[in-house]
Amino acid sequence: MSRNPDWSVNETILALWLYNELPPAKQDARTPEVRELTGLLGRTPGSVALKLANLKAQDSSVPGKGMNHASRLDRDLFPLYVNNPEKLFEKRQKILEAVDCCEKDSLAIMKFRKKQYVFRRALLTGYQQRCCLSGIGTPDLLIASHIKPWCVDQEHRTDPRKGLWWLSFLLTIPASQE
Repeated sequence: MSRNPDWSVNETILALWLYNELPPAKQDARTPEVRELTGLLGRTPGSVALKLANLKAQDSSVPGKGMNHASRLDRDLFPLYVNNPEKLFEKRQKILEAVDCCEKDSLAIMKFRKKQYVFRRALLTGYQQRCCLSGIGTPDLLIASHIKPWCVDQEHRTDPRKGLWWLSFLLTIPASQE
C-alpha cells in the first residue's frame, strides 16, 4: 500500500483554518467543509479528518484527546496560529490567492472587516454556535462581543478567549421596574 505524501506547510495551514472554523463534532469526513478542502488539496476526506484530529491533540482548550500521531509540523504551526486567528486568516488568504481559489466574499471581508470576522468565527466555534447566557443556537441572532472594549485592549482584539457570544435581542429587553 502506498504511503500518502507528507502535508506541506500550506496544506497544514488550510487544515488549521478549517479546524478553527468547525466545531469538534463536525470535524469528520462527511462534513461538506471537509469535503471542500479535500477537493482543493487533492486528498481524501478521511485524510483531512485525520489531520483535524491530529490538530485537536495539540489543543488543550478542547475536551478530548484527538489523535496521537501529530507531525512535527502540526506541533510547530499550532502554537503559532492558535492564539493569533488574524495571522492565520491572512496566511490562508495568501495561500488561496496563490492558487486562485479565493472566495469573493472572503476578499470583501478581508478588506473591510477582517478582524471582526476572525473574532466572530472563532467565537462561533468556541461557544459551539450557542449563546453563552441562554444556550440558544441561532447564529443569525448572535452577537460577538469583547469582554474589554475593542479600543481599550488592542493586544487581545481577536482573541476568542476574551469574548462572549450572546443573543442580540437581550440588548433590547428593558430592565424590570420595581
